[in-house]
Amino acid sequence: MASHSYDENVGEDDSNIAENTSDSVYKKRQESIQKIIEKLIHAVNCKNESCTTFATCNRLKQILSHLQICKNRKENKCSVCKQMIALCCFHAKQCKAEICQIPFCRQFKLKFAEKDQKKFVQEFKKFQLEDVEEFISM
Repeated sequence: MASHSYDENVGEDDSNIAENTSDSVYKKRQESIQKIIEKLIHAVNCKNESCTTFATCNRLKQILSHLQICKNRKENKCSVCKQMIALCCFHAKQCKAEICQIPFCRQFKLKFAEKDQKKFVQEFKKFQLEDVEEFISM
């Protein structure tokens, strides 16, 4: 029968707590991003100029319009465009539609086919949800 010292057991318990906390934060972030993506899908397809389905519908439409005309987007100098493109990237990762109205969805899907899945997970963990939430509530 193998014996463990008290210190070894404490370390194991701490790492399990840290893993569970990390998993919980990751899961909550995924759920929040999913809710925002649902609102983005609605906004892309919504033709009602005074839509009240989501409080953010009209703001998202404004941001989508900005994304189309922004001159700084291609130089990666616009924080609004960066955030929207990141959101579109997360959408594309789960999108199963062959034809999708979300900006850049098709291009991202092609990129994902070329990239290793592990790199995307690393990018996702760096993504700051607070930045997206703050930027769509402007």
